[in-house]
Amino acid sequence: MTFPTLCQIGIVTQSGDSLIAFPKKIAILMIQDIVRGDGYKEETILLNSKINKLDTQIQLQDSIATTLQNKCIDYKSTIDKYVAVDEINQKTIQILNKTNTKLQKQRNIVGTIALSLLVGLLVK
Repeated sequence: MTFPTLCQIGIVTQSGDSLIAFPKKIAILMIQDIVRGDGYKEETILLNSKINKLDTQIQLQDSIATTLQNKCIDYKSTIDKYVAVDEINQKTIQILNKTNTKLQKQRNIVGTIALSLLVGLLVK
């Protein structure tokens, strides 16, 4: 595609600026392209800002998740300790029940012997 009005030689104004002649349609397309490009730059800046904010949010959520995982580990550890203490308490209760049963048998034997002696003394 060639542009017949596009040339390498521009028109130099009194201020020293160079002017290049473009057809109106091409000039409009160039301006639209520049405006679109500026819009894309702004959109890129906004999207990068949004990405940074989302990254920060993800880091905070990761921190919260890590904290909650650590709390879960602590709770499990505490529960395991309580289970161990409960097992010890159950064993202690079993031992005390056995001891209580032995003491009741001994008390019954001693009571029977004492009753027998008392009856024996009264019969004499």
